[in-house]
Amino acid sequence: IAGGGIGGLAAALALARNGAHVTVLEQADAWGEVGAGIQLGPNVVRVLKSWGLGEGLQRIASFPQMLRVRDAADGRNLGTLHFDARFALRYGAPYATVHRADLHQLLLESVQQQYAVQPRLQRQVQGWKRLSDGGRTVDLAAGSLAGPKQAETLQAHVLIGADGLWSQVRRQMLPGEAAPRYSGILAYRALVRQDSLPPALRSRQVPAWLGERMHMVQYPVRGGSHLNVVAL
Repeated sequence: IAGGGIGGLAAALALARNGAHVTVLEQADAWGEVGAGIQLGPNVVRVLKSWGLGEGLQRIASFPQMLRVRDAADGRNLGTLHFDARFALRYGAPYATVHRADLHQLLLESVQQQYAVQPRLQRQVQGWKRLSDGGRTVDLAAGSLAGPKQAETLQAHVLIGADGLWSQVRRQMLPGEAAPRYSGILAYRALVRQDSLPPALRSRQVPAWLGERMHMVQYPVRGGSHLNVVAL
């Protein structure tokens, strides 16, 4: 698997649970905190629970009481969705909000401790080739930010590209695909401790404000101790 982010580790966990021998290749020099919050709908929460991560998710996540959408210009209510017991019963799992780094750590610990998958850091996929038997050879680039490293070639039955926006796997697989383009949209993010806010601004809900060419959303993460705020 090229890429050790949330997608790559989730793929590794799903495959390892079914008996596959998995190697995860990550180009970063160390695991670090990337991004901010992420909202998990019931479909995702149900899958995580089926992987045995329900207890860990309960520890790191917040479970908002409702989603409320407002008009950014005048504040009027446009719609409300309650995340109550009936919601969880209907969809088979609750709605959760987490910090991306916490979800990544939960997946990493599971593949390392339960399935002995040790992702290899400082290894970037440079290219790959099909073999006559249907397998693949995977070429790893030489060098890393942390110091010199030899180029390497691995063999695998399957190569999964989870190496992000500038994926080398995808670039070779779909050579005619246009390169990613900047959309002109910016996302400004902030993570705030709830106990540093006035009581009236502390929240366990997901309020969103919609306006012309903009929207803003906030929701609790890290068990509700922090508030994730995003403005686009």
